[in-house]
This record gives sequence, structure tokens and C-alpha cells, in this order.
Amino acid sequence: MLNRYDAIDKKEALKILEASEIILKKDSISGGEDGEDFIVSSCYSTKQHFGATDYQDHRKDTKKQLLKLIKKNFASCSQRLHFYKDYNCEIPLNKFVVEGYYGGYTGYFID
Repeated sequence: MLNRYDAIDKKEALKILEASEIILKKDSISGGEDGEDFIVSSCYSTKQHFGATDYQDHRKDTKKQLLKLIKKNFASCSQRLHFYKDYNCEIPLNKFVVEGYYGGYTGYFID
């Protein structure tokens, strides 16, 4: 059994990402949440968020462009647990949302 608290290596993380369904999210905020709610909920989620604030407009970026940006620092210093549905790290997450917004980009796993 894999140790869920160990840092995941980039190869394992990219393998999970590449097997995932990639979803492009057009809107910057989901589910009617305002920006503050989205930030707070992402801080307390067990799923890892990736991305950066680069002060560029990424609203028209494609999935491919956003993935290229996200993969640069993908999985750095992240616990293995953030990439799996279960606490035994046997069932990987399989849907990954990418989003470009005015000022940056983000990506995160969903169930």
C-alpha cells in the first residue's frame, strides 16, 4: 500500500493527470460562488489546486495551453492523498478542471 502522506513524485502525478478527463471551465467562478467563497473552499479541500497568478489574460486559452502552463510545476511538494479518491490511494481521481481567468490560471481535480 502506498503511503498517502508521502510527497507524490511528478511521474506518478502526471500519469494520473494524463489518464484523467480534462474539462475546460469557461466561467471563472462556479456554482454561483463569489471569488472569496471559491478561495476559501479551495483552501479547505483535500484536492490539490495548481496554477499561478501571472497577471495575464487566460480567458481565451485552450485546454492544451492551460495544461502546458499547469504541468510546469505540477505535483511539486504535494501529498499523494490529493490525487486519489480514497485514503488508501488505490483509486485515482479522474477528472481535472482547467480554467483561465483574467490574471492567471488554475487546475484542480474533481470526483
